[in-house]
Amino acid sequence: MAANEVLASLRQKSGLSFRKVSQKTGISVFSLYLYEKGYLRIPEKKIPVFASAFNVNEETLKDEEGFPAPIFPQEKKDYFDNKMMKKVFSWPVLLASLLIFLVSLSLVISGLVYQNKSTQGVEAVFSTEYNAINEYVKKNGEDVDENTIEETGVKCVTYSDDKETEAFLVSSFSDASKTLFNAYLPVGNGLYLFAFQENMDTIWFYFADQTSGEMTYQGTGYILNNAFDVGAVVDAEQKDVEQTIFDQQKAFVDTCLPKIEDLYQKWNSMTKLNLKSSLVEILTSQGKGNGALKGMADLSNHLLMLPSVFATAFFFASLLLAWGVYHIKKKKAAEMFLTSTPEAALSEAVDLKGFERKAKRPLKNNWKIFPFLPETVLRLGGIALILTSSILLFKITYPIITNHDFFAILNLIGDIQSFYYLLPYMTAAALLWFFVRLEIMMSEKYNIIPSVLMFFFFGAVYYVGENVLSYYLTQTSDIYYTALFTAFTMFLPGNLFWSLSCFSLIVMFLLTTPDSIKGHKKKVLIWRFLALLPIFYLLFSYLYQVGIKLWNWTEWPSYLSALLFRKQFAVMTFAIFYPIFIYFYRLFIIHRYGEDNAYKFFHGNEYYFTKNLIACLWVATIVLANYLGAGSKYGKALDLNKSYMMAIIIPFIFFYHPHIGKRNPFVDNGITFIYLISFSFAYAYIGEFLLFEFHF
Repeated sequence: MAANEVLASLRQKSGLSFRKVSQKTGISVFSLYLYEKGYLRIPEKKIPVFASAFNVNEETLKDEEGFPAPIFPQEKKDYFDNKMMKKVFSWPVLLASLLIFLVSLSLVISGLVYQNKSTQGVEAVFSTEYNAINEYVKKNGEDVDENTIEETGVKCVTYSDDKETEAFLVSSFSDASKTLFNAYLPVGNGLYLFAFQENMDTIWFYFADQTSGEMTYQGTGYILNNAFDVGAVVDAEQKDVEQTIFDQQKAFVDTCLPKIEDLYQKWNSMTKLNLKSSLVEILTSQGKGNGALKGMADLSNHLLMLPSVFATAFFFASLLLAWGVYHIKKKKAAEMFLTSTPEAALSEAVDLKGFERKAKRPLKNNWKIFPFLPETVLRLGGIALILTSSILLFKITYPIITNHDFFAILNLIGDIQSFYYLLPYMTAAALLWFFVRLEIMMSEKYNIIPSVLMFFFFGAVYYVGENVLSYYLTQTSDIYYTALFTAFTMFLPGNLFWSLSCFSLIVMFLLTTPDSIKGHKKKVLIWRFLALLPIFYLLFSYLYQVGIKLWNWTEWPSYLSALLFRKQFAVMTFAIFYPIFIYFYRLFIIHRYGEDNAYKFFHGNEYYFTKNLIACLWVATIVLANYLGAGSKYGKALDLNKSYMMAIIIPFIFFYHPHIGKRNPFVDNGITFIYLISFSFAYAYIGEFLLFEFHF
């Protein structure tokens, strides 16, 4: 028995806490914890102290080989847990989950219907006369600009008097809600330009003073009670004017509405539409119609976003519950859910041909000294990197998506560059995540399947959310926000959850062996080769995006390309090759020392050192590739232009020491939750603002 197991057994049998043993031996509680958990070997000079404290022979605590053994306290079967498991995985819960899924799906379908109504067949929400104007302009209007007609479909019908200085113009876009009304009034050597557009509750108007031949002043306001109400006036430099100028502009504008109404009636006679409504009434009806359209769009917004996430979540929940109900019926629930399968595989050499059970060499003693950093330090460091990056992204995106002023956005160039240079640290944090997760997944009695399902689930939610948001913004025809969304999706790391799921699958297929197939060589080989599926997914995702940039590959529709992992050379390389190298290194150790001795070796300092060295070498290779590719013309296409700064994580990985023995599920799940929140902080804000705040 390993010395740390003996020490733990003696302390537990004596009924003493760490503090009591510390008081009895004079050894610190922290040192006792490290000795018992196997992080440090018990020094020879401390053995007599422990032997005296527990009244045992010194030989009991001596261990020449010095390899620690993970301690897993024997757990009593909890009747309550078994009973609750059967309650959860039952037909009523499954039916309830299916019902919520179907309700959510029906709401999503309703959202699509309302979204279609808000963009197609919109004539029903406008007045008959407004529809007549729009239809007339579409059929009889002249193209506004031959260079842009294919993109915008803008046509207009213009009335002008004999002098061709006084004019009324109506422009119609392909969308009926975008019909615009403009009037030109001759004054002095120039004219006044008026533009009208609905504002749903009130009629908005814009005017520009061009009486000197150039635009000198401009302003905005509303039409209230059939009269102009000027709200603001600025000069050509967009600066507020003095009160006297404001009063002059307002006084003239107040006299213009009757003239504009007269122009509108002349335009009405020219078109022979014989409209009975005044211009103000037409604009009011336009506002009401657009209000109805906005109501439909807002309703579809509600029915699309959250219900689509719920539908995705409860679809997977229904599958999981159905799987559980099936195994409950077969009386395998305890085995499938309460036991730790699959366990870490220590018998790869037995399962594969070409390796023998008999040890080739005797096991060397464990290294006495190995400087280490606890696992928690690396995990918290990764969280700090990701959270810092997310906070900076939030700081940058907030003024961009809330401000349409291009010049104000230019002031953020410095912050945008700072975030760009910080992106490698997010990649470094992802690599730290992969590295630590590998150790967690390989620990005995750890069930890797929930990790795979969890990451796949969050990836599916991300995929659904991204596509719903893309669809909604596309349907609303908002160019500014659609462009922002497109830029963000190209700039951000993308669906990292599926890459984590793929990494978990690679680890599961290469480094674990289910109990049900152990000893069956063909089944084990098939299990190992299944790792090619996630590897192919990561490689194809990378090559697809490189192919678009370099080889003119056909680009898939967004709903298909979003199924792929966004191009990340560093993450992809580490996720594929690090587990593969660890797998072959473990095979080598088993072949060299035999199964029993390999089990000891895998908890020794030499194994941790070599494994950490392999990880550091791969990170260094990735860093070197990025450094060499950063200056080349192909570096950006290959994603080799920014990640060399992640060399900062090499010393942290090199001195890493994994947790030995039973893991704390609350700590593991809590750290995972914090990681997910840190990853999604800025993403969630961008999505929430683009979809909800702007359109509500």
